[in-house]
Amino acid sequence: MLIASLLVAGRIGATPAREAPDLVVDDAVSKMKAGDLEAARHKLQMALMVEVTPRRLYHLALVEREMGHRATALRVARRFEAHPDVDPRRRAAFAKAFMEELIASTARVTVEAPRGGVVEVDDYAGEAPLPIAIDVEPGERIIRLKVAGREVDARGLSLKAGDSVHVVLHPRDARAEAAAPAPSSDPSTARERPRTADSYRPVAGYVVPSAMLGAAAVALGFGVGYAVASNRAHDEAEALGPGTCVDPSSPQCADQRARVARVNALGDTSVGFYVASGALAAGAIVSFLVWPSSRRDLRITASPTGLGVSGRF
Repeated sequence: MLIASLLVAGRIGATPAREAPDLVVDDAVSKMKAGDLEAARHKLQMALMVEVTPRRLYHLALVEREMGHRATALRVARRFEAHPDVDPRRRAAFAKAFMEELIASTARVTVEAPRGGVVEVDDYAGEAPLPIAIDVEPGERIIRLKVAGREVDARGLSLKAGDSVHVVLHPRDARAEAAAPAPSSDPSTARERPRTADSYRPVAGYVVPSAMLGAAAVALGFGVGYAVASNRAHDEAEALGPGTCVDPSSPQCADQRARVARVNALGDTSVGFYVASGALAAGAIVSFLVWPSSRRDLRITASPTGLGVSGRF
């Protein structure tokens, strides 16, 4: 089969007089004869990235067919047939000897997709809009649409040889919008949308922690004030000295005992306010963090005159 194909290549894909000998094709043909089809295929693909010539296209189509890639071979063969340097007589002979068999053994898929989207199936990828049908292998196939590298739609197909099908691809969100009913212009048909419950922090969830934090600040201020007063009373007691007070329990020490009691009372009160301030501040933080959320019950009504919103906020 391979030798017969190469003999056909000699007749159909002969190099035109104006085309210089192609060492890449000669090397690829040698590899094909040696049975190294993968190496020949790779060499021709790389060469076509540099320059597209009829001989390179023809021999790549030949290699793809020999490897069993009928749809790929047909796509390459179509490029060969459309090349402006192919002689019309060779083009007709090629179509009869090569393409008729491939067309009969493959399927065609025409794809309608948004402009700029990339359509992929097997080893084919093309940007929409696609000017011609895609030649694909029979069997189970998946046609994918990608936008900005992300798959946005896909269709599974079960194809037989000779089938020709049409597929419409759209981004999924666009399909949802197309399926959604258009809003009615008749006020009597205005529908009430389902209620939606939205979690939110109630006003009390802010007021109570804020009040506790304010009370903590006030308590801290009183604590500082009583601490200053305690220190001043202590300094005054030291400045007066013990006087005639020798025995703390004697009547002569009554004034001294009163001064010491006042210093201690002021100090204890200051500590009490400090403790209260810390407790209130901690309570404010905890209450803010754990205060339960409420549900806002909304009802949205659409009509030609606008949107109506009601419910509990």
